Amino acid sequence: NNVPALPNIDFRQVDIQQIPYEDNAFDLVIANMMLYHVPDLDRALSEVSRVLKPSGRFFCATVGEQGVAWWLADVLGHADGNAYPFSLQNGGDKLLRHFGEVKKHTRQDGLRVTDVEDLTEYVLSMASFSGLRQQPRRQLTALLAAQAQDGVIAIPKEYGLFEASLPR
Repeated sequence: NNVPALPNIDFRQVDIQQIPYEDNAFDLVIANMMLYHVPDLDRALSEVSRVLKPSGRFFCATVGEQGVAWWLADVLGHADGNAYPFSLQNGGDKLLRHFGEVKKHTRQDGLRVTDVEDLTEYVLSMASFSGLRQQPRRQLTALLAAQAQDGVIAIPKEYGLFEASLPR
C-alpha cells in the first residue's frame, strides 16, 4: 500500500459484487480500471448504487475499445476478443441503469515506443494475445517493427472515466 494514512479516510479493498457495508454509507466509491473484469457487472453496479449516499458519486476509470489492444489486433492480424463488458463505448448505458446522471470524461493520449523488444514482451504478456505465443518471436517483432516511423511506433490509447451520481 503506497497511500499514506489520512485522518477521516479509510481505504479498503472489497468484492464489488458484495460490498460489506450498509445502504447509504459512502460519499464516494472509486473503481479504477477493473469493471471489465467483474463477472456480474450488473450486480456490482447495483451494489455501488446501494452503498452510496443520495448525494454520493461513483468514479470509474476504464479503457476504450479502440485503444492499444485494438491497434495491436489490427497490426498483428489477430482477433483478440476486444469486446469489453465495460468500456468508454458501453459503460454509460450500463451505469444509467443504476444512476440518474452519468458524465463521461475522456483523455486523448498515445504511446510512443522506441524499443520494439519491450513492445514484443508486452504483447506476449497479454492474455488476449496468448495465441501469438506459438509464433516465432522474431516474426512478431518484425510485424511490430514495421510500424515504426523514424524509429518510433505510435500507438493510440483510449482511456477515460465515468462520473456517476444520483444512485437509484
